[in-house]
Amino acid sequence: MSRNCFPLAVAALLLAGLLFPPAGPVEAQETGCALTQGYWRNHPDVWPADAMTLGGAGYTKDQLILILSTPSRGDATYILAYQLIAAKLNVMSGADSSGIAATIANADAWLASVGGLGTSPTGAIRDTGIAYASQLDAFNNGLSGVPHCEDGVVPPPPPPV
Repeated sequence: MSRNCFPLAVAALLLAGLLFPPAGPVEAQETGCALTQGYWRNHPDVWPADAMTLGGAGYTKDQLILILSTPSRGDATYILAYQLIAAKLNVMSGADSSGIAATIANADAWLASVGGLGTSPTGAIRDTGIAYASQLDAFNNGLSGVPHCEDGVVPPPPPPV
């Protein structure tokens, strides 16, 4: 995979509004909360999107739920994908992305650079993917950035500005 994946991933995140949320009065923006990949897997009825891009590839909601339901068997691409899907859904649902946007961009770029899901990278490359997954997991569990949602209640997305 070429080195051009990272700029493409960043461009995609910019277009999706994940790197820089829409401008508006700070006091009017919700910081939201985060939910785990397990919550999102089991509650597709509250997803804020019907499709998503992971590592440069587009997936429908049904495909994403299948990914979340696929055993990782130690494959770092799946371990990362679970957390990346949840983090993107959390951001789309109003969780403040300022502390996690770079990790989301890096995780997307990493996934693209290893050739996508199911490629089972090894060594230092695998370790990098696992490190991104760990950072995203902390975000999704409310341990960094935004708090964990109470009782699984998803706040409504912030209103368009």
